[in-house]
Amino acid sequence: MRRLAQELWKRDLSAPPGDHDSNVEYDAQLQTKLYLLQIVLNCIVAFRAAEWSLLAATPAEVAEDDEDALEAAIIGVLRPLHAADADEVRRTLPKLQRALRKQPLLYVPLDHGGEPDQILAARSIQALIRRLLLHLPQLGLLRETWHILRTAHQMERASRPQGLAVTEFDRLFRIAIKSTLECMVVASQRWKAGRFTDEELIEFIGSVVELYLDQWLDHSGSMRLSTVETLKLDGVWDETKAFIQKYGGELFNARQLTLGNVRAILHQQVDAFLAYLAENEDPLHPSQLLADLESGAVSHEVVVEQLSMIYQMVVERYDRFLEYNSTTTQSDYGESFYSLLDFLRLETSYDRDAWNLLPVALAHEVLARSGKEDAAQIWEDVFAIKTEDMAEKHLTDLEKLERKYGMRLPSVTNHIQERFVKPLAVNKMIALLGASCEESRRRRDTEEVKPSKVRKRSRTAVAIPSDPPAFRRLQELSEEYLRTTSGSGLEVPPWLRALEEELNRLQHEEDRWQSADFESELRLPPCPINLREMRQQLRQWKEPLSKRKRKP
Repeated sequence: MRRLAQELWKRDLSAPPGDHDSNVEYDAQLQTKLYLLQIVLNCIVAFRAAEWSLLAATPAEVAEDDEDALEAAIIGVLRPLHAADADEVRRTLPKLQRALRKQPLLYVPLDHGGEPDQILAARSIQALIRRLLLHLPQLGLLRETWHILRTAHQMERASRPQGLAVTEFDRLFRIAIKSTLECMVVASQRWKAGRFTDEELIEFIGSVVELYLDQWLDHSGSMRLSTVETLKLDGVWDETKAFIQKYGGELFNARQLTLGNVRAILHQQVDAFLAYLAENEDPLHPSQLLADLESGAVSHEVVVEQLSMIYQMVVERYDRFLEYNSTTTQSDYGESFYSLLDFLRLETSYDRDAWNLLPVALAHEVLARSGKEDAAQIWEDVFAIKTEDMAEKHLTDLEKLERKYGMRLPSVTNHIQERFVKPLAVNKMIALLGASCEESRRRRDTEEVKPSKVRKRSRTAVAIPSDPPAFRRLQELSEEYLRTTSGSGLEVPPWLRALEEELNRLQHEEDRWQSADFESELRLPPCPINLREMRQQLRQWKEPLSKRKRKP
């Protein structure tokens, strides 16, 4: 598989001449090559995870000949993890933690020049960390989960590759905090002989979320959500706006901004695109950009920087460009393209605030999916109060933009009108899908019973209400959500995609191994942590997992 990856990677594609059609064809071939490489890399990572599982299932006395320190540390933790031996995992985890700190966790993506071997090294370690974060909480090792996540953050900071690096910390973070909170919810059902209240549970969850929030904000401050955030820097927006007003008419029309063409320009570098424009300039329609480049009115570096940045924004938010191009008259004039970017600047500011609030939103998701409806509602009410002023500011800025440009982008408007709180309703709908599917399954099984066999199966047949309560509640929430939601109709809205993904997961749970994102889940007993241990872990939460003894 590694040889196949290398052969695919070395497979060169003929550089396009630079015209639109050849660029689109080149992009189609390039995306096919990258897709095949991703499939192969996914397979190799899966094989690596399977190998670890087999080694972890091998008795220690049989498999002690491993000379690799990292490999030995990995198996040293996975073996007791598979055996649900929390004490042994706690003892061996610090050694693995120290070994992991030396490993790379960031990588440069293939389409930006990344090497398959470097990507494999990083993604294999990421797969290991995901497995730990998923299962440590199930053994009651909550603070250990937080420390492994912190180690992952330190690994990203310690070894940063040259170029555009990809971080998967947000995925690791989601697994860690959700696994931890799910464990707490399950374990709390046995605390105080089952009399542990929702208010007490919320207090504990709030304490844990606050600890995770510190890590999240530290990570969030060191990363960029999208290229659009560059326009928030002093002076950059004014320069970009002026550049578009002057040269946008010839550069940013709908034909030039097809996704395949723009991606091909970025991959072949903007320098090659400018050379193509110079070689193929229409003498009847001379280019102002080329004239200014030749006279020195604008520097080559500025043009490359501006075009690279703008084209990257188009690729990242192509859904918003399609809506802009389909629903506004401004899109007919390339020199007005900056109006779209101004809306994207505002949406990115909203997304940044929503991103910073992610740990709080994930806590609500766990409460809703765990059937803690009252606790989820309390959490949602407090969340709405604390974010009200922030949401109002974004809505005010949106109204100003719509008046300024005389245009409206429905998807952007809907997104900001969510006020950070509306997506929490999707958590409630997703939580009802499981019960709705079960109702449907029971109804189908009952209806399949033939009349002649009803009497024989009367002891096991289950009466199904004519109006299933879970599905009825799901329908009510969906209709309520739709009353304040509209869109351009160009794409399936994110909330509906989320419901579809959850429904597919429920209906094909036995086939989860077919997914590239499948995590190897162990069948471990319910989280064993009791109330006293929970309080003790919170007191010792930030203490190191072990202190290395100094040599005399």
